[in-house]
Amino acid sequence: MAFAVLRFGLKLEIGPEYDSNANRVETWRTPEVVSPDEPIASFLLRSTAAATLSWRAGPNTLRAGATLGGKLFFADEAKPQDVAVEQLVLDDSLRVGKRLVLGAGGDFYDATQWNACAPPSFGGGDLVLSPSVGDPSCHRDFRTGGGRAQAIVLLGPADLTLSAGGREFLWKPDDEFSFESGFAQLSAGLHLRSGDPDDESEWDLELSGRFEQRAFHGAALASATDDGSLTSARRADADTVASASITWVGPLLAGLAYALDWNRSTSYGQSYLRHLVTMKLAADLGWKVVATFKAQLTFTSYAQPTAVTTGALIPLTIDDENRDAIVFDLERPVGGGAAVSARYSVYRNGVSNATLDYFRQTVFLGLGYRLR
Repeated sequence: MAFAVLRFGLKLEIGPEYDSNANRVETWRTPEVVSPDEPIASFLLRSTAAATLSWRAGPNTLRAGATLGGKLFFADEAKPQDVAVEQLVLDDSLRVGKRLVLGAGGDFYDATQWNACAPPSFGGGDLVLSPSVGDPSCHRDFRTGGGRAQAIVLLGPADLTLSAGGREFLWKPDDEFSFESGFAQLSAGLHLRSGDPDDESEWDLELSGRFEQRAFHGAALASATDDGSLTSARRADADTVASASITWVGPLLAGLAYALDWNRSTSYGQSYLRHLVTMKLAADLGWKVVATFKAQLTFTSYAQPTAVTTGALIPLTIDDENRDAIVFDLERPVGGGAAVSARYSVYRNGVSNATLDYFRQTVFLGLGYRLR
């Protein structure tokens, strides 16, 4: 007789943060071209509440997750960046025999910025151009959701996963960047353990390939001066991502990953080849302090070195940057499920032939609570 197992988890976090570029302004690399906006520095209050639910009955496992969060900026100029986010995730898997797991799932993410954007304040200079393609709104909110089906073949320490599905992405400031897509992905993993039970280490290796075909709402532009028209063909992108990663878990956690992202677009300025290298470290520093470090390096080459807005590179969350990133975290439990944390992040444009520069730093101090 199989018994059902129900597990519930809850994580809460709140605290002040400083953001040196709250409006995420990109500036022109050419000195004689004046950017329409300047970076706005502001303190803010950010909070998140994340709940997870897992239900297992025999060969079936159901997992659900919900996250609510938000940012409230203190500087009046940064008020348009106030944001509320919600995320829902649902996955169901069924074990069929010893070697096959079938599953299906879906996810939904919505970010909403409700304050109106101020008109751009232009600086001095002989030439003034906007770095935006499309609507120059300061908002970055979006909505995305989709579903997938997958099959996992278990081969001892290895596994093979095939998944396919579709999603919709709505870029609220400018619908030209919204799209619907279908995708297929194949992943292979290898999980190895070494050492005795009291001093065990684990190696995880993964190779993955993903293809996504995107049908955009916006027109396929023929040149940098083409504004599109009602008779223009719709933009279509074919995005291929190949990745490899290795993770070691022992006295510390160390990970290294590489991804190649090749996007072929029918619209001028939107095709690119991007390399991403990611490094992760996590270790116990003593006195119950756990430190984590993440560094992401990006190397991007655009087919046409034009100004590409952040709407062209699709984010997964409101904090995603798709740029060089360094994030350093410290966390220490203080008892009763509570913990204090500190986080420092820096973001900048990676090695690229794009015509825009970018720099942003954030510092966060938080109090969290975890229920498992």
